[in-house]
Amino acid sequence: MNFYFPIFGLFLIFVIWQTYERKKSERQATTQSNDFWTKESEANNVRRKSLDNEDYITISDNLLIKNLLPNGPYDEELIELSDTLEGLIPKRILNLTGKTSTDLKTIYGVANLNEVTSYDDNYTLMATTIARYGSKLIELGLTKEATYVLEFGIDSLSDVSSNYKHLATLYMAQNQPEKIDYLIETAKKLDSLMKNSIIRNLESIKEDNAINSTSSHTQE
Repeated sequence: MNFYFPIFGLFLIFVIWQTYERKKSERQATTQSNDFWTKESEANNVRRKSLDNEDYITISDNLLIKNLLPNGPYDEELIELSDTLEGLIPKRILNLTGKTSTDLKTIYGVANLNEVTSYDDNYTLMATTIARYGSKLIELGLTKEATYVLEFGIDSLSDVSSNYKHLATLYMAQNQPEKIDYLIETAKKLDSLMKNSIIRNLESIKEDNAINSTSSHTQE
């Protein structure tokens, strides 16, 4: 009988601990829910604010295929991507990555929610188009043009991972590995779920370059 008492005691402690953790989790969930609805209620009462002085992104005409490649080649996909960018030129483009609808209502007022959301949608379309544009240019061997396009994406704080990866690869091919540090510093400014992944990938590319460089010097 005595053998079972320690086991029963441990089991009882486990049950008590499990009950405590469950109630703690429930309390935290309730607190988070209450906080959310409090912020949501406050956001819904924020008055409309002027949108005239925001940091809007301007798409340069130099990115369009007619100016980027005046003598061709006029690849069908490049034309389509260029047309998408040209369609965005007259529109307002605002990078609101990482902000929830509650955040947007708090910052700009509930009456502006649909409008600023459309500005962010324009940004998302621009960022994904730029990444695809740069990738296609690389595929066609147009590395100078690809670098120009992808650098625009970085300057716009894109969080599209391929934008960073392709540009880092181009810098490596152009014997400018030091520019990867700039990409890493830019990625650190992102308010995005992709931030850490992008930084890890860039640091991996940088480390691989260092290893290859050391190996090359050793062989010499």
